[in-house]
Formats: sequence, structure tokens, C-alpha cells
Amino acid sequence: MKTEEIYLDIVEKLSRIRENREILIEVLNFLEAKMSDDTGSDNQIPPEYADIIEQITEALNDGFACFLNPETLEVEQVSNSGLFGVSETEYDEQNDDMVDEFGLDYPEWGSYVRFEPFGRNDMLNVMEKYVDLLHDDTLRIQLENLSDDDGIVDRFDGIMERTGNMEDWNSFKKKEIENYVTSHLMSGLENKLSTEDDIYSLST
Repeated sequence: MKTEEIYLDIVEKLSRIRENREILIEVLNFLEAKMSDDTGSDNQIPPEYADIIEQITEALNDGFACFLNPETLEVEQVSNSGLFGVSETEYDEQNDDMVDEFGLDYPEWGSYVRFEPFGRNDMLNVMEKYVDLLHDDTLRIQLENLSDDDGIVDRFDGIMERTGNMEDWNSFKKKEIENYVTSHLMSGLENKLSTEDDIYSLST
């Protein structure tokens, strides 16, 4: 069967299910995962970073900012309160007290990667993606077109708890954070190989 024939066959089958939202989402998720696997096959994260990714994911999920030494794989974390959006060049000037208070060593490292937990806009985007996947049409319709004007970011966990979706939501959210950590760690490692700058940072 020729490639063009396969493509036309797929399009024809998709036309039959165009009104079936759940199946279309499954197809979309499969295609996105497949394309991600294919594009990332030549740029795999080194296996020694697997536990580090999990550790940073957990820390970011709990609201901590993290600093990773890519040479020693040492990780330092600190409460992100007051840190979000602070640029790398401002760190030395604005966070000397924080470094002393928490006994952080990252400023002394030869290089580090900085990760920050999701901000409100980032979390709102994650919520919108999750809502699109809800099987409960009534709840999905109620939550469509999310806006943080009424504090939905702060109320979302409570809504998920009351509707029995908390476990599924937490798993989805952590997977999104893990994807961020993985992709930006890979980007940071690639940037390190192509620059003489020893200190580089990544944030949402």
C-alpha cells in the first residue's frame, strides 16, 4: 500500500469519527506522543538524569525553585516565594540574603540550571488542556473558557476534589511539569555545549 493511499485511508476513517470527541482526543494524543518520540530519538536525556528529573518535578510541584549542577547532578531547592520572574543577572544582587539564610551553594558552582514552578498563566494553560480531556461533558462545558479573573487557579483543586477528579488531575499536572523539566533540561544541556558561558538558567 502506497504512502498516499495510507494517508487517504486515514483521512477517510477520521471523517467517520469527526463527531466523536473522545476518540479524536485519543487519536490526537497518540499522534502527539508518536511525533515527540520520533523528534526526540536523537536527543535523549542521559539515563543518569532520570532520578533528577523526578526529584525536580516533585519539588516544582510543591512550589520550590530548583538549581541543578549538571556536572555533579547536585540539586538545591528553595521556596519560590518572591523569586518568580527574577532574572539571572538580578540573582546575585537581590538574593544574597536568601543564599545565606538557606545555606545554598549554587552561586559557587561552575555551572547550574535554574528551574521555576509554573506561574499562574502557565497553570491556567495546564488546566485548560486538562479540561479539554474531561469525559464529564457537563463539567467540561462549565469549565471551558477558563479565566483567572475569578481566581480559578486557586479554586481548581477544590473543584477537582468535589467532582472526584483530583487523582487524575494531579497525575496530569505532574506529567506536564515533568515534560517541562525534561524538555528544558535537554535544551539547557544543548546550550551548554554551544556556549562558553558557564552559567545558564531555565524557567517557565
